[in-house]
Amino acid sequence: MSVESPALEWFLTLKKGNPGERARLRRCHSRSSALAEPAAIQLAQRLGLLTATSRADGEAIGAAIDLARVLAHVKEHTGKKRVMQSAGWKTFAGNRKESDAGADRPLLSETRFRRLLTTEGGEPLVAAFTRLIRQLNGEVNVTDLANAFLSWTHDTRGQKIRNTWAFDYYAAGNPASTNTETPTEPEAAL
Repeated sequence: MSVESPALEWFLTLKKGNPGERARLRRCHSRSSALAEPAAIQLAQRLGLLTATSRADGEAIGAAIDLARVLAHVKEHTGKKRVMQSAGWKTFAGNRKESDAGADRPLLSETRFRRLLTTEGGEPLVAAFTRLIRQLNGEVNVTDLANAFLSWTHDTRGQKIRNTWAFDYYAAGNPASTNTETPTEPEAAL
């Protein structure tokens, strides 16, 4: 398997390593507690936020530390589908209701999906992404999830992510106003 992103590389290393590291990160209920975990710092390093030539701002470093807490809940990387393609409707929802969908019903309810789209950064975002991972039984595309999480609060990239997620959730194809592919890595200016 080729490694697509620093976040995926970090996840695969963490998964193969000491299981206690992932467990400690899962138990971190704040950014401050995660700062005491070397594995969280390693993710910020892999993302290039702690190098001598790159001095990222505190917000970008904090987002990387929070991302470590979120990714600690992932059990398996599934590189086949983007996150909302896995969580949403299997075919275009149209006017159907979830209660009438049968096997086509999304794993993530529309109510939770709507709430996720309006979630701001910080602890509410960590909680929302952690719930999303649970809804997907711990099986997600780590690269897509990491990119979305790190871009979520950015004015332009965050809206592109939300647009793509909405079209993916409703199995409606790709939004015409955004890139058809979600970037595999967040842009340098987190």
